[in-house]
Amino acid sequence: LNTVKTEKYGIVMWLWAISDIFILCVKFGFDTFCVKLVSIHRNRSIKLSKIFTAIIILKLVIFCLFLPIFLLLFCFNQTINTNLTLFVYFIIYIFFESMLPVWYFQGIENIKFMSILVVSIKICFTICVFLFIHDVNDYILIPLFYSLGSMLINIISYAVIFFKYNLFFSKFKFVLPVYILSKSFHIFAASLGSILCNKGVILLIEKFLGFDSVAFFDISIKIVNVFLSPFHTLSQVLYPYIAKNKNLKLFKQIFIISLCISFSVVLLYVLNLNLIVNIIYHGFSQELYDSMFVLIFLLPMATISTLVGTNIIIVFDKTKWIIYSTLFGFILFTIVFLVIPHNILIYFCFLILSFYFGEMMIRIFRFFTITREKK
Repeated sequence: LNTVKTEKYGIVMWLWAISDIFILCVKFGFDTFCVKLVSIHRNRSIKLSKIFTAIIILKLVIFCLFLPIFLLLFCFNQTINTNLTLFVYFIIYIFFESMLPVWYFQGIENIKFMSILVVSIKICFTICVFLFIHDVNDYILIPLFYSLGSMLINIISYAVIFFKYNLFFSKFKFVLPVYILSKSFHIFAASLGSILCNKGVILLIEKFLGFDSVAFFDISIKIVNVFLSPFHTLSQVLYPYIAKNKNLKLFKQIFIISLCISFSVVLLYVLNLNLIVNIIYHGFSQELYDSMFVLIFLLPMATISTLVGTNIIIVFDKTKWIIYSTLFGFILFTIVFLVIPHNILIYFCFLILSFYFGEMMIRIFRFFTITREKK
């Protein structure tokens, strides 16, 4: 942050937020729904090959459809016009990140391989960011390194799929991609609403407060995501098992333990926040402190949303609840946006908190609804 300066870092994170929205559109919920399909058909290589081929083609088609929209941003946005190289690197990043076959390894319950691969490569390229970025003009290398990392993950993971698991590109009936599209739509609609609120906040911060505030907000969110990542991985590991066995008793136990851990992390974080801010910023910033203090309370909410999330609903075929939860969260998001003044960063932090609170309440409700039905 101190090397590339807050404004340049803010520009990178602003473009990253736009890229994440496009990545979600290309994935279209396939990565979540198709875990269930792979889990069910894991011992049928021909069927798996058809599913695999259909997903790849669907993603390529959607990417080609959305690419002109992304290019239009270049024509009408002055910030992108003055950062063309950065913009091109993000297009490459969108493509490779969208094509990651994490869903396949989840489905066959070999998420360990993919987790090690993704984490190790991303750590290596993150180290490259610190090694090769020496001054403010090197900020364009940030998305380049992450794009190269994503490309390498794709190459290795697809090689494993083709040569170890003997999958191949196969012909399929038109009904298969139609079925996948229809079943993934609710997941996509809910995820789009969620990410528009989440990443949309970054776009709003840029509009009302500028790129410096985008940088502070992004750092705060990234810290929360670092603490959240183990719970997200846990959810991914549990998903195929629950899809197969529907063991809610085990899930409840893991849920309670995870929630206790997340509250403990929040307490330790708040007690040491001054030290953390000084380490990150090489000094003290009240704006960064306020943002980090408010957003750490996302962790318990996000833990609940991650564990009692989309995966559980898909297992029990309650996909309509995915949209209900996002709609409720979006209503709270809109109310806060209309009520609180737009001239302070803390306002946008409360937007995120209100959105996650709405999602969390509905996810808890739908989880216990499913539990009662199963009894």
